[in-house]
Amino acid sequence: MKKVFLALAALIAFASSAFSAEPVLLQTSRNGNRFYLNSYEQSEGRITVVVRCLYSESELDKGVALLIRQGMTADKAQQLAGDEFSLRYSEDGSRYQRLFDRYIAADGTVIFRMNQNPDAWYDTPAQPQILPAQALLEAGRLLGVPVTLPEAQKSDGSDAASLQSSSPRRVMSVASLTAAYRADRKLFRADYENTILQVRGVRGNVSRDLDSLSLILLPSGGGEGILCLFSDDDAAQVTGTKRAAEIVVEGVYRPGKTVKGAFILDNCAIISK
Repeated sequence: MKKVFLALAALIAFASSAFSAEPVLLQTSRNGNRFYLNSYEQSEGRITVVVRCLYSESELDKGVALLIRQGMTADKAQQLAGDEFSLRYSEDGSRYQRLFDRYIAADGTVIFRMNQNPDAWYDTPAQPQILPAQALLEAGRLLGVPVTLPEAQKSDGSDAASLQSSSPRRVMSVASLTAAYRADRKLFRADYENTILQVRGVRGNVSRDLDSLSLILLPSGGGEGILCLFSDDDAAQVTGTKRAAEIVVEGVYRPGKTVKGAFILDNCAIISK
């Protein structure tokens, strides 16, 4: 792992597009990951960017373990250095599409491709410190193109601050997510694989699953829940919540089977209780 971590410097210098002479640091996240604007262009009035995330050493360990659990050989998983994704904005910058998302090695080689629906549209955040907005503003500055962010919408109180992502997520209920999963698993995976979700539900049993501290998040009206996996460092937070209490859990959807819930959220944190 240290060998891979030392190779991150080489990754920063790796140029994936002629539109950027060298990557521009956008921000460093709470967990130490560094996000770079790696390339940018404007075509037919639309700005497209590639953002590259270089993992901190602790996040590399988690990423390697995840890839191995998903069936990748240990030798290949140890090549992991970060991930990169491409965003293409509408002409007015108010919306964007996510063209691709993939895990990469230190030399830029793609080692794992994440499923995305490139035709899906997302609202560009109004806050300039949130990554999709930040990338658009920086690309516009470098291209010499005036861009503006959409006006902030009034909050109805259903958004929670993300602990591990630069993009806030709309809080969804366990019932709505499990219903979407059962209705079309292929579409659900295309929409949400490796996506950070915030889910409101009822705290169920705490145990250990897939070699991780786990919690079952149940729908308020009863029924099938979601298996949420936590770091052992979060044991006090997890066990400190009352059974049957309503909480909001943030986690990353990972494909995988479990008999304890409809699907799995990995790298979880309790952000509201």
